[in-house]
Amino acid sequence: MGMMDKQIDKLAERAREFLGPEVNVRFALVGMGRNPYLAGAGLLGFLLGKWRGLVVTDDDVKLLACGSNLGPAKGFNAELATAPRGSDIGALTGMNAKLTFPNGEKIYVSRIHFDRLRAALEAA
Repeated sequence: MGMMDKQIDKLAERAREFLGPEVNVRFALVGMGRNPYLAGAGLLGFLLGKWRGLVVTDDDVKLLACGSNLGPAKGFNAELATAPRGSDIGALTGMNAKLTFPNGEKIYVSRIHFDRLRAALEAA
């Protein structure tokens, strides 16, 4: 198990704590709610990035707000959006894919997560 797998497992555990034990979390990742190129602005861009958690469950895809500006270290504190699995929230292309939920909330997902996210979304 690599470092990335350990981080994903830890995020899934935090998501399960927030959503409840009855929810089966298939995959969880952290992305930014604003364009990730803001991080190029240095510390200010990093802190203003609006960290979000993307969680794939058996039934749907959820967008969660992180507990602090520094990421999910404090867990998740709000559910921002939900879309049924299989609904079109965006294409996984480019360096950072922009996924937009039906209510307009968005998350930018890094390319390094594309394969795992596709597998979680397509799993029966």
